[in-house]
Amino acid sequence: MNLFSFARFVADIGRSNRGTLPLPYRYFIVVTKSCASRCKHCHIWREAPHNELTLSEHERLAAGSPQLKWLNLSGGEPTDREDLPAIVAAYHRSCPDLLMANFTTNGLYPEHIERQVSQIARLRIPLLAINVSIDGPPEVNDRLRGIEGDFDAAVDTFARLRRIRGVSSKVAYTLYPANRLLIGATVAEIARRVPGFSARDLHLNVPHQSSHFYGNQDMRPSPMADLHQVLADHSRGFAWPHPQTMVERIYRRLARRYVADAKTPLPCAAVMSSVYISEHGAVYPCTIWDKPIGSLRDSDFDLGVILASARARDTREQARTGACPQCWTPCEAFPTILANLTRAVT
Repeated sequence: MNLFSFARFVADIGRSNRGTLPLPYRYFIVVTKSCASRCKHCHIWREAPHNELTLSEHERLAAGSPQLKWLNLSGGEPTDREDLPAIVAAYHRSCPDLLMANFTTNGLYPEHIERQVSQIARLRIPLLAINVSIDGPPEVNDRLRGIEGDFDAAVDTFARLRRIRGVSSKVAYTLYPANRLLIGATVAEIARRVPGFSARDLHLNVPHQSSHFYGNQDMRPSPMADLHQVLADHSRGFAWPHPQTMVERIYRRLARRYVADAKTPLPCAAVMSSVYISEHGAVYPCTIWDKPIGSLRDSDFDLGVILASARARDTREQARTGACPQCWTPCEAFPTILANLTRAVT
């Protein structure tokens, strides 16, 4: 790891805690809405991909983003883009301080995903984290994700990713009424197939609604009165010294507060530490708030111009003060935790 890049990342985190970070160190970029899953609680797959940012457009954004430290790609299914390794390579080439790259995969095509991730791993990004979505033991997972055999394919993908040098991989598990009490059974079934797997390899997510990302804004949230206890029961056993497990532990602890009052537990860092960039180049504060603040295609791919606008400044302040839809999705929670370290650890 480049120690100077790491030091600059730490400095960015420090500036975010003071509210003085000039440009975000993290981009959440949707590279495609293509997805073969048919998830019951996410409707991204219902949107036909069209007019998505090209590789050359990603290269233009990367060239103007020397401050980028964390590249969070998403979909749809990111690996549905054959040029995904080239997209990551563009940011790696143009962003000298890039320390982290991550995305979550549906795991439906193990050999294809393994091949793409292996190509990305050759870039030797210091932290390359690829999570695989699994939402319960086989029958429940396949029903929630809408594909027969999804569990088998996803576990196969997870096992393959664990063998790739330089890749950190966890199972991303979103909590729904149908699976919230099946975490132990899921861990046991994966461990039966992947030796060494344990609950520490599980990343728990709280479900959310979003019009511009998930496309599930019309769904009525299902009541889960015991979710607070479920999170409490599965928030033990994380060692503090490792930064990743520390942030995961904080996320789960504060998620319990969120499910109790539906309020973001810390001042949000959206439009400061992080921004959401759609597959068409529209810039939003985050995955949840459908409030576009600009377009990369209309601003010559200069994100700095967009973020210097009055609309962006107002949106940043609204997010910080909670005048937004309120969420605790990991996509936004993790940079928010890093921007509120003193409050987060107490």
